[in-house]
Amino acid sequence: MEMKRCKECGKMFLPTSKRQQYCNELHYRPCPVCGKMVEARYLSDPARCCSSECKKQLAAKNRRSVVVTAAELADEPLDIKDGQIAEYRGPKVGLWIPGHRYVINIDAKHTTYGQYKIWATKDLTSDSGVKLLMPLSSQNSIDRYFTLI
Repeated sequence: MEMKRCKECGKMFLPTSKRQQYCNELHYRPCPVCGKMVEARYLSDPARCCSSECKKQLAAKNRRSVVVTAAELADEPLDIKDGQIAEYRGPKVGLWIPGHRYVINIDAKHTTYGQYKIWATKDLTSDSGVKLLMPLSSQNSIDRYFTLI
């Protein structure tokens, strides 16, 4: 086998298999909270915390960011109201056809993933009843895919 460059530290090493990407040296990464160097046990994993105190701080920070994101989504105003006519501008996805006009409804109840559910009940361009669903994550996504008529 020929020498490879370690993806973590950049040193050259002789791999024991074709798929090996990291050398067998010890590698260190900074703690995501305080910056202290911590041994990286599994190089495919994200950086680890150096202590239980840093681990608690990181968990609290992540919980706060999720709560803030959900709160921001819940307070977000919707420009498109139920039963309005909108033209779909996105790419062809399933039966959603670009340029077609639909009667749409929005289920503003956020799922676990914080998504709006956009339902189309009628395709006005082809004058047919439809049952289409498109989950979108934000008002910006809705505005990007739909234009009110």
